[in-house]
Amino acid sequence: MSKSSKKTYKCLCGKKHKFQNSEVIQTHFYVYPHGCTDGDYWLEGELQIICPTTNCKNRVLFDEYKVPYEKRNEYKWSLELQFKRKYKKMFKKVINDYNDDSREWKNCYYIDKHAKKYGLKLG
Repeated sequence: MSKSSKKTYKCLCGKKHKFQNSEVIQTHFYVYPHGCTDGDYWLEGELQIICPTTNCKNRVLFDEYKVPYEKRNEYKWSLELQFKRKYKKMFKKVINDYNDDSREWKNCYYIDKHAKKYGLKLG
């Protein structure tokens, strides 16, 4: 078992949970057709960690407002992309959601506020 899979996050329920004991939802959003040749496809959105205690979704959000908008899709300038690449596979299960999951959710900035602990950095 890798060191990464033993990492924990502080859930909005107040407890710390291991990634390997939690399920995560990979949200997707639809790009509607527009113009002659663009749209009609799905893109990945945010991750939402499901609390194993309350079943509530922790929206994993990152405050990247200091990064110029045109750089936010570049790996080295996106904490979200770095986190997904490093940790998404460490969760117990990844659920792909296309707007069907209706569980309660809350915004969670724990991972963003502790980016260094998770090996995430901008630039």
